[in-house]
Amino acid sequence: MAATLTSGEATHQGAQMDALAKRFDAEPLPLRGGGLVLSLSGRGAATDQACRAALCALALRRLRPELSVAVATGCVETEGADAHR
Repeated sequence: MAATLTSGEATHQGAQMDALAKRFDAEPLPLRGGGLVLSLSGRGAATDQACRAALCALALRRLRPELSVAVATGCVETEGADAHR
């Protein structure tokens, strides 16, 4: 059974998650069912981006050890006509 958070606990955890997202320049994207994706984007070497994603995942694991955490990488076009199809 999952624990229920009080509104104060939820607010505190939300603030911590926002701070984590800001620290890694990530965009939090809520999912149906209560899941969350932290989307990291940016320029630079793929190895640097992967390192930043891994560090973010480790920080998230320290912050919320009860969560399942996964890291996935890939390229996506976010600008231009084909990006909105």
